[in-house]
Amino acid sequence: MMVQKIKNAVLLLLIASSITVVHAQQKQMSMSLEECLTYAKEHSIALQKAEITVENSVVNEKMAKSAFLPNLSGSVGQNLSNVPLKETNNANTYSGNYGVNASMSIYNGGVNSINLRQSKLETKLYNQDVDAIINSLEENITHIYIRMLYATEQIKVNKYSLNVSEKNRLQGVEFFKAGRINSVDLAQFEAAEATDRYNLVVSETYLKEQSIQLKQLLQLDGNIELRTTDIEFTDASLQTPILPLEDVYSVASTTRAEINSSKLNEEITKLDISKAKAGYLPVVQLSGNVGINHISTSNITFNDQLKNSWNNSLGITIKVPIFNNMKTKSTVTKSKNALRTAELNSKEKLQDLYYVIEGYYISAINAQAKYNVASIKLLATEKSLDLVSQKYELGMKDVIELLKEQDNYRIASQDCLESKYTLIMNKTLLNYYKSGQIKIQ
Repeated sequence: MMVQKIKNAVLLLLIASSITVVHAQQKQMSMSLEECLTYAKEHSIALQKAEITVENSVVNEKMAKSAFLPNLSGSVGQNLSNVPLKETNNANTYSGNYGVNASMSIYNGGVNSINLRQSKLETKLYNQDVDAIINSLEENITHIYIRMLYATEQIKVNKYSLNVSEKNRLQGVEFFKAGRINSVDLAQFEAAEATDRYNLVVSETYLKEQSIQLKQLLQLDGNIELRTTDIEFTDASLQTPILPLEDVYSVASTTRAEINSSKLNEEITKLDISKAKAGYLPVVQLSGNVGINHISTSNITFNDQLKNSWNNSLGITIKVPIFNNMKTKSTVTKSKNALRTAELNSKEKLQDLYYVIEGYYISAINAQAKYNVASIKLLATEKSLDLVSQKYELGMKDVIELLKEQDNYRIASQDCLESKYTLIMNKTLLNYYKSGQIKIQ
């Protein structure tokens, strides 16, 4: 048993050394949360793509406006004909025609107006998509950043525990030589040190994993290892009241991008119904053209040909739908179904939003209560550990009692740390959903 514990300790030391060597080659860089958010918004590929979509939507909006203008085109035609058996000196005949054509939609059931309104709504929708990407970036980065803050402090706690374990082992060696403890007690000190070293490796690995995730979100160079800047949290800030659930939801339900997007999608779908119903209405089209032509075989001069061939035409076309194999009716039905789906999506978005905010709220309430209890427990276990350590020095407590008290202190420290950063995480995100601003609480 004792040999196995020593083997485990050696294995953990090797793991820790290998991880240290790999990451020693990486360049460390500290960034504040604000710097991370700013950098992400400036370099996010997804955000840049969404902004391009907005630009294209603006172009579509201009195209929809231009649909109210007439179409104007010009045409030029030159023809050469050759009749080799023709009984004339010249078998070639040249001719030309020139024209200007124009057309304009006078009435098409209001489709042009509907398209313009839809294009304006789509521009707003795509802008909301940009905001939604920003919200997602900010929320994900905040999650990771606070987890990194937690891991950083956890490493400090584990380093302290390891330092105590190392001192216990060294003191245990001296006590073993002096005959105050036996080999079993010494092995327990060595096992405790190995456990604390393992806990330190785990916490350092977790920090590196979170750093990699943050680096990927920021799309930074692979040779950089990110670190957080120091943030001090006071008991007063941790004890501030949690924002009421209904207050946060009432604001978020009218300001969040995903909610606004679903509402805009409803409006666009309603216009699709109007556009589909336009298929029952007549279409009125105005057209006109001006043209001239000439031919080389004519006895009339070129100028007179152009003058005599000048022709103008103006026409109006009215198309009245009578039967189109139920295409219009089917389109109207599908558009109405699409509206129902859009309305259900809006309700679902609101429900999802409420569940998210409710989750943050409940977690914040529970974490604050746990933190209050954990803080008291930590102070109590710290005092108890001091007393047991003193009695151990005097020979009034054995190794098992000392290690048990140290383990109690480690657990109390971990509980306090977890509840603290769970509280910070959820308070920060509740405030974000209400104010739209990221500020670690």
